[in-house]
Amino acid sequence: MNTQLTPAELGELAGKRENQLADRHNLITLTEAAQRANMKTSSLRRAIHRGDLPAQKFGKTWLVIASDFNEWLTDKTKHKRGKKSKTKD
Repeated sequence: MNTQLTPAELGELAGKRENQLADRHNLITLTEAAQRANMKTSSLRRAIHRGDLPAQKFGKTWLVIASDFNEWLTDKTKHKRGKKSKTKD
């Protein structure tokens, strides 16, 4: 699920009511997402640039919708569990 913000909401986010909008849309920073997943922010940035993890950058801060992050993390975990380990014969 990828929820797009309206231009008015983007302006609101950049303004003084940033925290209120972030709370209303349940946005988390890349740092918060990395802490939740016990991952490096650089790994999350690669996922964003590949198009795997939807996010938007505001100034120097990447923001991710929490539900999108949770869905991405669940899919990533399922995919990782489904891989077969390679063994040498």
